[in-house]
Amino acid sequence: MPIYRGRRVKDFWIAAIKYMYETDQFECIWPFMHEKNSSITGEDGVNRPFKSVHYINGGFARYVFAIFAPRTIEDVDSGRIKRWLRTPTFNKDGITYYLTSQVGSTDRDLEVFNSIFAPYGISVRKYPDGNLVLDSIDQNAVRRENEADQIENHANGEGEGAGNAQISERCLQKIFFGAPGTGKSHKIEKGLFVDNNQQLYGLEKIPEDRKFRTTFHPDYDYAQFVGAYKPKRSGDGSITYSFVPQVFAKAYVTAWVKYLEAKIDREQAADGVENEVDDNVYLIIEEINRGNCAQIFGDIFQLLDRAPNGISEYSIDADYDFAEYIKDSLSHAREGVFDKYVLEYHLEDCKIMLPPNLNILATMNTSDQSLFPMDSAFKRRFDWNYVPINYNHREANFVIEVGPRKYNWLTFLTKINENVYSVTKSEDKQMGEFFIKPKDGGRTIKFDEFRSKVLFYLWDSVYKDEDGNEEAKKVFHFDDDAKTVTFQTLFEKDVPAQQALVDKIMQNLGVPSIGPAIQVAPNAAAAAEALAEGNNDGGDEGQV
Repeated sequence: MPIYRGRRVKDFWIAAIKYMYETDQFECIWPFMHEKNSSITGEDGVNRPFKSVHYINGGFARYVFAIFAPRTIEDVDSGRIKRWLRTPTFNKDGITYYLTSQVGSTDRDLEVFNSIFAPYGISVRKYPDGNLVLDSIDQNAVRRENEADQIENHANGEGEGAGNAQISERCLQKIFFGAPGTGKSHKIEKGLFVDNNQQLYGLEKIPEDRKFRTTFHPDYDYAQFVGAYKPKRSGDGSITYSFVPQVFAKAYVTAWVKYLEAKIDREQAADGVENEVDDNVYLIIEEINRGNCAQIFGDIFQLLDRAPNGISEYSIDADYDFAEYIKDSLSHAREGVFDKYVLEYHLEDCKIMLPPNLNILATMNTSDQSLFPMDSAFKRRFDWNYVPINYNHREANFVIEVGPRKYNWLTFLTKINENVYSVTKSEDKQMGEFFIKPKDGGRTIKFDEFRSKVLFYLWDSVYKDEDGNEEAKKVFHFDDDAKTVTFQTLFEKDVPAQQALVDKIMQNLGVPSIGPAIQVAPNAAAAAEALAEGNNDGGDEGQV
């Protein structure tokens, strides 16, 4: 989850160093620092020595900390030495260090910042307006994201207990992609965040009124995504037309209402006490590449550019009917919401922008990426989270039942994906651990399920046109009983013969059966005969 935190250089530096100091990780700074003897001439003309701690920035030293002699501390406290901050101060080995505000924002400064924060998985980049922005480097490292979020908590002055703060439930714009069956939707639903007890949870824990879900498909368009005028029959039988909002319009209005209500609550909080409110709203798009994104998003595409504070960098003009729906919805929300929407964000006259609490999450099967290719301009407005195949997933520890023979699903998956890559030189056609699940919710994948779903997918998407490829012959196109095996062959002859062919595929791939090993006969007829004689492996289904 990339973390966009707009911070002026000085504010960022104070917040970051304060966080490192208070979490007992101050030592990360020192490998980049050097001590230097310096002096300051006070207003009385006296030259006072002090030590500074700095890093080299080009041809000069960039001061970070200063150690003042006791007689000059009053100069700091009186504010006469402006470039040294009065607070915060830090103690190391019994010495008091004063933090400077002159840390800079050049490329060299950013290089040093990135070096210091590398252990946290945080990178720092600069916006043209002078803001420093934090980005999570490793989007899968939840611990690092949590530490980065704690910097934000300290910067907001939450103080005590900030180190134990829960990860912010914010993702902004992210596409989860990978092979079919890797659990991309499952990750959004159950594994998106980590709580204080390091337990995964996802949108299943988010109230339904803050989730909006849709699925793109080839006929999906802007009107289905945003909304359009539609006819409605009234009680007297007459037909009227009105704007019918769709998933994006509903998510947009809900996000602004919740964001502005939370903002009003913070402003009205007594004695400055603020209750932590999660106002995030989620728009989930399943199978985003199965629709024409350019056509579906239309001019909303421009809103996907987010400023460091999470709000769209640019506004666009909404259709009049959509704008009227927004106005009507916000006007009927809590008092002050619509006025704040218009006055603070200048969203009058049909202008719209995405609020910072509207997160857009999408899933994409890489095997379907050719349906509607996304252009690079659209892609770069999303963060991409690859969901890898987990060959050790406990919940996918299924058993494939092929007549009297049984095979471990994850072992088969490992072998077949290696072969798919050898044949196609691509990972797109590989299968994920949940490509198939037993229909009864148990652990056993029946022969017909395996053949009709898994083997058909492999034939149709991988091996059908690979006649002559030696690697492909391990699965299809190999000769058996004087006949080349295709998907059709798996349905010929009797059931034992069909199962014997699947056993042969397993043997070709090097997938061992569960239980005592048995040689598969060289052709289907002999295999069927051996199986008919009751040559059972006697394996225990639990031995996976």
